[in-house]
Amino acid sequence: MSTGRDPVLVAVDGTWGSTGAISFAADEAHRRGVALVVAHVAPAVVPFLPVLPMSEDEVASVGQQTLDDAASAVRERRPELDVSTLLRIGSRVRHLVELAETSSLVVLGRDLSVPLERVLTGSVSTRVTARAARPCVVVPAAWKALGPDEPRQVVAGLGSVHGADAVLSEAFSVAESTGAALRVMHTWHVPDAYGELILASRDGDALLATVRERFDALLAPWRSRHPQVDVALDVEPGRPVHVLMAASRGAERLVIGRTTPGSRSRGLGSLGLGSTAHALILSAPSPVVVVPHDEVAHDDELVLEERGHLVR
Repeated sequence: MSTGRDPVLVAVDGTWGSTGAISFAADEAHRRGVALVVAHVAPAVVPFLPVLPMSEDEVASVGQQTLDDAASAVRERRPELDVSTLLRIGSRVRHLVELAETSSLVVLGRDLSVPLERVLTGSVSTRVTARAARPCVVVPAAWKALGPDEPRQVVAGLGSVHGADAVLSEAFSVAESTGAALRVMHTWHVPDAYGELILASRDGDALLATVRERFDALLAPWRSRHPQVDVALDVEPGRPVHVLMAASRGAERLVIGRTTPGSRSRGLGSLGLGSTAHALILSAPSPVVVVPHDEVAHDDELVLEERGHLVR
């Protein structure tokens, strides 16, 4: 079953960490009506035994078996899908970013490496998500699809009105096709005591009302185009990572955005990924969809916060 549109790409590594990603990718390709490409990138050098290195043929054989096992799991779950496999050897991040160019969505399993290693080097999932030109979704290993009678909710986290349309397009599309409710959230954190003093000198209720009005205006055309989607807007102060982490529990998925390479960015050395997105990718209980978008220049009409922090 394929419509000729760009396929969904799922990256597998042969470990339990890919289990949720394989299931999610099969369901997502079915929802979109596109083909599914199962990809595995084997390392060019395998740290096996210094005196007994693995040959290239052995590496390729193990890699192909990894792909065959994953493809079998997909066909068992969604036998109607058009499924193909692709083996590459070399840098996982480089190859997956290249393959993303011809994919509608890249599905990645959550890395199971030790936390310190992830902090120091960055996981494959965070580095691919930070660089890929197409949306990526990072799926917990233990992910299970919601049952037919379970309530469905998609959560969209917006750091600003700028660049929000890319996130809303993805979130509304999923909510509409799955019958899920959509919860749009904006939250911000005052980073220090001086900021709190400034905020205390202003009318907090009026400030909150102004922010909510801006997001209501942003949502108005989307609500008109998707009248069947039940939309709720939450605007509240708090640490974005904590608020979104809690909101994602039990959610169909969490959708957030990131700026594309070349845009102004902050974060843990991951191009275009801020600390909030980085933490959610590694720890959120639901799949996290990260949608790339260009950073729109501010018109300065109302810039109350940027990436979760009060700026004026």
